[in-house]
Amino acid sequence: PNRVRAIAMATALGLALSAALAIFLDSLDKTIKTDEDILGIPGLPFLGAVPAVESPKRLLKKGSSGDFIEDIVKNEMVADAATSLNTALLFSMPKGQNKLIMVTSTIPGEGKTTISYLLALSMANLGNKVLYVELDLRKPSMQRKMGGGEAHQPAGIADYLVGQATFEEIVNPSKIQSN
Repeated sequence: PNRVRAIAMATALGLALSAALAIFLDSLDKTIKTDEDILGIPGLPFLGAVPAVESPKRLLKKGSSGDFIEDIVKNEMVADAATSLNTALLFSMPKGQNKLIMVTSTIPGEGKTTISYLLALSMANLGNKVLYVELDLRKPSMQRKMGGGEAHQPAGIADYLVGQATFEEIVNPSKIQSN
C-alpha cells in the first residue's frame, strides 16, 4: 500500500463528503436571509426592505434624544424605506380594500412595533385617518412610545374585549402630529 496515495485519497474523500454535507444542510435551511430569498418564493410579492435599527438602549448610550420614535423618524434612510414600503403596500392591494394591515412575526425583537408605527405615520402623512391597534397583550409598548407615558396606562383592547371599557375609552390620540 502507498501511504501518500492513501492519505491523499482520504483527504479528498473527506473534503468531498464535507462539501456534500454542507450543500445538503444548506438545502434544508428555509429561512429568509436576503431579498433574493423572498423573490424565490412563488406567489409572495416583495414589497420592500427597511434597514435594521439599533435598539432603544443602544441609541441612548450613543447620546440620542431619548425618544426612540423621534430618533427613528429622524433617520432619513429608515423614513424613506418606510415610505417606499407603504407605497408598495398600497399599490399591491386592490383599490378600496386597503382598510386593514397586520404586522406580525414569530419572535420578539424583529421590529413589528417599529415597522407598524412607521407605516401608520407614513399613511397619516398622506392624509389618511389611521387607527393603530396594539394587540401585544404580554408586553405592550406603543402607548409609551407614542407619548402616553407609563404612569397613566389607559384602558386597552383587553379591557374592551371583557366589557370593562368602551371603544371611545380605548382610542387614545397620539401626541405625534403628522405633516
